[in-house]
Amino acid sequence: MEPLIARTQSILAASMAASTKCTYRRAVESFIAFRNDWSLGNKWPASINQVVAYIAYLNLKTFMITIFTVLLMIIFIQCLTTISKLSFNIHHHALN
Repeated sequence: MEPLIARTQSILAASMAASTKCTYRRAVESFIAFRNDWSLGNKWPASINQVVAYIAYLNLKTFMITIFTVLLMIIFIQCLTTISKLSFNIHHHALN
């Protein structure tokens, strides 16, 4: 199963530009910090309520929130959810 995990990580790493990875990393770090600050835990996948609360939090911080931004954030969180599920399934099958 290790070759499959390594190949999956390789494909994910090659699938985006370095600047995009940096942006995603900062976004994830911001979301994790928000969840920690509000004692929401760090369980993945994040609930839709936490995503919406994060959007409201950003709005209170005077970030310009547009429909486009909201949709991108939701898509991004859903992608993280899918990746975390895939990673869990790969590791789970590797243990069995």
